[in-house]
Amino acid sequence: MQLLNDYGFTQKRLWALFMLCVVAVYWPGLFNEFNNWDDKAYILENPNLDFTWKNVKRMFLEGEYHGMYLPLTALSFSINWWMAGLSSSTYIIVNLLLHLSNTWLVFVLTGHLTKNRKSQWLVAMLFALHPVQPESVVYASGRRDVLFGFFFLCASLSYVKTQGGFTFWGYTKTLLFFIMALFSKATAVVFLPVMLLYDWLHYPSDLRSIRAWSLKVPFAIGAAIVSVVTVLVSSTSPEFGASQASFDLPMADRLIQASYSLFHHFRLVWLPIQQSTIHPFIEPINKIYLLTIPGFIICGAVLSKYVFNKVSAFGYWFFLACIIPLIQLFPNSYSIVNEHYLYIPSIGVFLIIAHALSIVESKAVGKALFMVIVVGVLILGFTKTRERVRVYRNSVSFWSDAIKSHPEKAFFYMKRAMGHEENHDYDLALLDYQKTLNLNPEYFGASFNQLDVLFQMRRFEEAKELTIRIMRQRPDIMYLRFKLGLILIELNQPQSAIRHFKQCIDEEFELAYSYNNLGLAYLLSDSLELGNQYIDRSLELNSNNELARYNKGLYHLFTGDTLDACNAIASSLPFLSNPIKRQMRYAELMYLCPEMGQTMLEDSLQMNQNFDK
Repeated sequence: MQLLNDYGFTQKRLWALFMLCVVAVYWPGLFNEFNNWDDKAYILENPNLDFTWKNVKRMFLEGEYHGMYLPLTALSFSINWWMAGLSSSTYIIVNLLLHLSNTWLVFVLTGHLTKNRKSQWLVAMLFALHPVQPESVVYASGRRDVLFGFFFLCASLSYVKTQGGFTFWGYTKTLLFFIMALFSKATAVVFLPVMLLYDWLHYPSDLRSIRAWSLKVPFAIGAAIVSVVTVLVSSTSPEFGASQASFDLPMADRLIQASYSLFHHFRLVWLPIQQSTIHPFIEPINKIYLLTIPGFIICGAVLSKYVFNKVSAFGYWFFLACIIPLIQLFPNSYSIVNEHYLYIPSIGVFLIIAHALSIVESKAVGKALFMVIVVGVLILGFTKTRERVRVYRNSVSFWSDAIKSHPEKAFFYMKRAMGHEENHDYDLALLDYQKTLNLNPEYFGASFNQLDVLFQMRRFEEAKELTIRIMRQRPDIMYLRFKLGLILIELNQPQSAIRHFKQCIDEEFELAYSYNNLGLAYLLSDSLELGNQYIDRSLELNSNNELARYNKGLYHLFTGDTLDACNAIASSLPFLSNPIKRQMRYAELMYLCPEMGQTMLEDSLQMNQNFDK
């Protein structure tokens, strides 16, 4: 550090240079897209994303529809949407700004803990650039971790400062920051044991003070309330969160998995190899991992007594206190190891590394070693971390990374295929759906999606063969009969389609759409009045059905009533969200009724201009 100061690098200039390095490492992530994992639930398919007072109340009083309780994170997503819409870059920019802020907070907090400038720099650099951090920073849904981390570090810094001399304002700030951390992510409950560690490090006498313990009661009450609410909210949505298979495991097996999880979380901080966007639950796990949890506790006790100084011991127990609630003893994720769980716990390990270096810093070898480690961290950031940043580019890169680590998981190929489908790479999607079925022939969801892709590619004969093949295995699934009817209409076989839609109606499957498609099949079979009756029945069940409104227009067109046909087609436009289909409808209107079509198109363009303004 002195060498850099000799060349005119003041503290502010060093920080500016360092922040530029961090931004450069994460820069490719600003172009990342939303992916089809958590981003779908939190943002893309969130029916409550609108920034309204009703939704804000729901966030805090009811939780999210997908079974998570993180109201402040949900609020930040809504504000993001209100300000910039569904621009993935803006979500990631906010995440990066929070990460930069958190890096500064880690730097300041480390200074209070170690009183050593080199340790401050090293911990901050490791925190900012370690390869496990991109999952929290350049992944839109990582907002929960960087936001929780921000308030957790603010609460920690406020508490450490308050320890030197109690003030009501300092205590209130700490409590408020803690509550905001809880509202960002329930993981913040780990702040309670961390407070005790801060006491032990700086003012061990507080651990024997009734007053000091009584001041922690509001924190315990807040943690208990949010924990109960989180459990209640998550219990309302069994589809989101951990797989049922994980819950059904006996407690002994869960303990083995939790021990495995602890070991690999610790290993990832020290040795960031074999990383993956998803670390799935695996069975069986060697029972030797049962020694992990007691082993960590015993090793920590021995090292704290005979090897570690107090700061190193603090870092060790800080890591354990923060990570143990997250090691899936009670599963709340599809992963047994989650790299984003390490966002805050990793600080403890970085403290051990930095303080071990400070022991030899006064020697010449210590100064050289410090510069080597600093250069090594920067190289790691610009290589491994930057590589991990690109993994979150889109759904395809996300699941390709998971497949690279776990090529035996059919579900991963299924999700990557869906990513290819989103990108309209239908041939690649079909290949991945087939790989899914090769690994798990009973994965009917892949067959259904494969069918949908063939339909979109207009390969109707292949779609028909596939549908009939699946129906032989699962004749009870009415969706297949519904889909077969649509395929037969496209193949100009409306008489055959009629039979399938009638069976759907008998089983009361998607009645509004079944009646509509039955009506269309009759229209194409020249049974116009019968077709019109079924289309009217569909509109009675769902007046917003734009397909039924459009088919009503076809009926009028077939009967020679062009004006009524145009009116019916025009009435479908407000319920049509696809812009390409909307343009096609306008083109049809302009062909059938040029004056009406032109007027409606101009009105629509004017409305869009006003909306943009």
